[in-house]
Amino acid sequence: MSSIRITKSKIKSSNSICSFIIITIMWLLSVFCYYNSDYESYRAIYEYYATNNISGIVNEGFLILCKIGLKVGLSFELFRGVYLTICFVLLYKNINYFGNSKRKKIVLSIFYLMYPFALDVVQMRFMFASLMTMYGVRYLEKNNKKDDLKFLACLFIAFTQHTSVIVYLLFFLCRINYEKLKKLFLL
Repeated sequence: MSSIRITKSKIKSSNSICSFIIITIMWLLSVFCYYNSDYESYRAIYEYYATNNISGIVNEGFLILCKIGLKVGLSFELFRGVYLTICFVLLYKNINYFGNSKRKKIVLSIFYLMYPFALDVVQMRFMFASLMTMYGVRYLEKNNKKDDLKFLACLFIAFTQHTSVIVYLLFFLCRINYEKLKKLFLL
């Protein structure tokens, strides 16, 4: 009986390790990929637009992060590395949260590697925004105001990086019942 427990523990542990290894490989490929279609655009935003206080080019949240990176003295490559590290930490946390069965973690990691990863290497702001929104979805499972505010905070942070995630506000609005919506629109 104890050997069965040890075997199940090893399988669960090896699935987490495999997931971690896959995510680490994706992180290495992302951080050290300097020649993609948006690389020079992000470099220009980091080096020119953030220092010259020009807004309207990208979302303000990203410009603020660029300004912080410049004030700290980070090169664009290091800033990008830190930004992508945060993205992959969010990815790891999301996979661990949503992959609650034995093999879901590794399957989710492989599926992520197969499709959105290639796009996310190029579109790092969207990567952050979508992963932050996905991180916030966990708070919608509980039906209380504190967790609703946590979801909205995650969505706001994501929105400051990429405006396209505003559509995920529908997740929150679907939880409001019809009577509350009726009262809201009648006021």
